[in-house]
Amino acid sequence: MDAPVWSWLAHDIRSSQDIADTILFVEGRHVDGLQTIFLRHLYETVPMERLSHFLRGGRYSEAEAFAEENDIPLAVVYRKRLEDIVSDPSHPALGRVSSEDGAAEFADQTLGLLGHIGDTAFAIDVCMRLPVPSLQSTQRLLLHALALAEKDAPSVAKVVDAIQRLGTWCSVGNGDAPRRSVAQFDGQAWQIFRAADLASCMRSFISRGDIERAGAIWRRHQSDKRLCRDVASAIQGYPADADTKSLAGWLEREVLPLFSTRQQWLDIAAWIEQRARVLEAKQANLQDALRLLELLEPGYSKAMAHASGGRSCALSGYLLASQPLTVTPQRFIESSLQSAAWVAGLSRFSGMPVFLAASGAERDSGGDAGTHNCLFLRKQLLDLVHLRDDRRMSLTLDEYEQMSFSMIAMEFLDRVAAPELLNNAYFDHFVPYAQRHQLEYAQILHKYCIDMMDSVDREDTQHASAQGVAEDTSAAMAGILGSAGRHAWEPRVICILGCLYSSCVGRDVLASSVDDVASLGSAAALPLTTARLASLKTYFEIVLEVMRRSMIPWSSGIDAAIEKCFSLFGVYGDLEDDLSQCRLEITEQYRLMCLKRMLLSYGLHDFHISNTKMAYPLLQWLVRKTDSSTIMSDVLQLVDAYHHLSRTSAYVLRLQALCEAGEAAAVSDLVRFIDTTEHGSATSHLGAQSGHDRLAGLPLLNRLEASGAAGSRA
Repeated sequence: MDAPVWSWLAHDIRSSQDIADTILFVEGRHVDGLQTIFLRHLYETVPMERLSHFLRGGRYSEAEAFAEENDIPLAVVYRKRLEDIVSDPSHPALGRVSSEDGAAEFADQTLGLLGHIGDTAFAIDVCMRLPVPSLQSTQRLLLHALALAEKDAPSVAKVVDAIQRLGTWCSVGNGDAPRRSVAQFDGQAWQIFRAADLASCMRSFISRGDIERAGAIWRRHQSDKRLCRDVASAIQGYPADADTKSLAGWLEREVLPLFSTRQQWLDIAAWIEQRARVLEAKQANLQDALRLLELLEPGYSKAMAHASGGRSCALSGYLLASQPLTVTPQRFIESSLQSAAWVAGLSRFSGMPVFLAASGAERDSGGDAGTHNCLFLRKQLLDLVHLRDDRRMSLTLDEYEQMSFSMIAMEFLDRVAAPELLNNAYFDHFVPYAQRHQLEYAQILHKYCIDMMDSVDREDTQHASAQGVAEDTSAAMAGILGSAGRHAWEPRVICILGCLYSSCVGRDVLASSVDDVASLGSAAALPLTTARLASLKTYFEIVLEVMRRSMIPWSSGIDAAIEKCFSLFGVYGDLEDDLSQCRLEITEQYRLMCLKRMLLSYGLHDFHISNTKMAYPLLQWLVRKTDSSTIMSDVLQLVDAYHHLSRTSAYVLRLQALCEAGEAAAVSDLVRFIDTTEHGSATSHLGAQSGHDRLAGLPLLNRLEASGAAGSRA
């Protein structure tokens, strides 16, 4: 060993014993003008330590030669060399591989070294972990490992999993990069994927909206229990702005058919409901939302029954899948109460527990509320699609949930501005939608008309109060109604009455003339079904309310509606006892309206009919009117309106007035008329004057008017 001149022996004064096998000396060196002192330690080395020195420095050729010189097994050198290559992806030996031929040669060398080592477990581990940058060479190493592990089941399972993951890797590619071809095989990335958690990989792809790669992992590794367990929660990370068509197709074809536990269905149902609402609210995409919700229908009840192994759960699934769920919250409460009563009876009858959707406290124990909500939401979205496509009404889900079926049906009428178009809205949209949801549309029309009249009358009253006009005077109402002489609600209500009348008589169009009404009176009555009876009652109730609110004199539209009432009385009046009360009320209200019209014709605007004390003075005033041809008819109207007045008094007062006026001929004719009408039958006489058919269907007051006309001619 060469030593510089500037060197000297040294002794370790800290040691209490002389060290015979170690030599210490100080070596001084002068390099580039710097003087450096080194403490050298010389001792005798064993061959293995020398070999380790070569191996740590990566001097494998020297290590191999040294091992041969010292009879050390070459397997030690080969093992260390392969361990270094496997543990260091940037090892120079891997960096020199730049082609398929180079990779094949490297694989041959590796297999040769493994053959010299003779350790099967080590060989299998190296073949799986070696990051060779070639697909063919990697496959070759894995197949060699499989051949070595043929008698060890755990090792076979590990190698088979690695081979399966290699095929998956070729499908999904390298992380965020585009899918790579086999010519671009990245050995280092492959080793990362081989050791990765597949559930985390699939979750990562789903979170980026890459269903193609996530599906590849799912298809090839369905036997992975953790993958199956986490797929439902992984789907919840799907991006909110990503298209759901590919996700829905994947779920339907590959994922949901493999769900076998209740919790899996509940987790996916919760996500589907949330995503469907997001699609509807933010993207207004009802079709995609429905596509997601339809995923739960085919397999839910079967899966629930299979998962629980009991009949109660199967019945629960049947209830959720087949019950006609009500859609809007207002109907939902009523339906829930009815369903609860029905389920209680079924449970007693069958002798087994039957459950509907669980409450919040029961949901944690595996209730069906999540899927029930999805089915309920699907009913809502289907109705929204029907409204948009068939009824030309666009509503958001939030708006829809705040409305009932009845409110939506009334919206079909309310959105029509012109009363002339209500007929089309009624038959084209209102009635079909009401029938679709089995609504009592006659009651809906009654509420609609009453609410509309109340609202308009309230606005009119407020307008009159703002102008400082007395609310209960005819002058005030005349100012409010204007020159038209009718309420603002009248055109719409009259049109709705016409539509309802068409439903009552079983027609598809509105009766447009009095001839239609007359022909109805002589026709046979249609079958009085429950729906027709409800329509009749509603028609009479609305007409009665209109009569109570109408101004005097009333319009021709109201008069036509009253005429139709009496026509319907002639056809259906004797078929149903419930209609008798309606007939009585409408007849009396019509009598009162005619009385008011008669008083108004004489200029008596401020006469209060409720003031019975003024009835007799009014009678005395009327009988002295000789300038009216219908005075006797008007007098008899007044007499019939007050029970303390009598016809005899009216006739006597009228005769006295005629005598005082010197009308002898008129007195004689009136006496003959009184004798004929009060003591004999005047039916033929009245029929000759105004038509028997018409009088047969009208109330007594019309006959009295005809009698008054005959008396005036007398």
